Amino acid sequence: MRALALIAVFAPAIAQAQPANRPTAAQVLANVELTYKRPQHLTARFDQTVTYAAIGQTKKTAGRLYASKPAKMRWDYVKAKAPKGLDRSFIFDGTTLWVIDTTNLQVLQHTQASNNLPAAIAFFTGAGSLTTQFYVAFPTAPTHLVPGATVLQLTPKQPSAQYSQLYLVIDPSSWRVAKTIMIDSSGNTNMFEFSAVDMKTTIKPTVFQFSPSSLPNYRVITAPTAPATTNPTPSPPVRTNRTLPGRSGPTTTP
Repeated sequence: MRALALIAVFAPAIAQAQPANRPTAAQVLANVELTYKRPQHLTARFDQTVTYAAIGQTKKTAGRLYASKPAKMRWDYVKAKAPKGLDRSFIFDGTTLWVIDTTNLQVLQHTQASNNLPAAIAFFTGAGSLTTQFYVAFPTAPTHLVPGATVLQLTPKQPSAQYSQLYLVIDPSSWRVAKTIMIDSSGNTNMFEFSAVDMKTTIKPTVFQFSPSSLPNYRVITAPTAPATTNPTPSPPVRTNRTLPGRSGPTTTP
């Protein structure tokens, strides 16, 4: 009985102390960004699930991500029957984004500033800061909670067709992002799950190099130059054949 009485006395104090010891959402995001700013290289496997709200269809793909400072990235989408086992590759060398489409035998060349990369992608190279573009909070809806993980809900500070909401599912033991969930203004959901993350192995510079001459049978398309701004305000979406990492085909892009 005495033990129960002590619990009754101290339980309110314990309940109040636990939330105080919990990092704030801003602190969690700061830890995550610091985790990705430290290493010079990153490789990971990704599994992508895109759900199209209007038609209720889901498409799943998978591949390999390579990232290296400063702001170099490569996304290889694998496909068993495709040439060299690759369906598409997105190679960003710091100034030019090359989109290699093995199905249609074409290469898209797009000049783009590194700080114009989508924030949800660029942070893997330690570039920029999500806090400059998003408000951060812990989600309250039970459907967005993940047992054993810390989930952050990011809301864009400026209206965006690309992001209505962004969720980061974080491993609190390492501050690594296990999953990103992007919801656009049309309600489409784009989810990446990351595994086999390696932040120690050096990536050869040739991984981020590409020359159209290496694919003489491919048609090369030059896209307009993107403006170099640190916080671009998206213009009305335009239907194009340009695809970015995280998109499964022709898409509306700002």
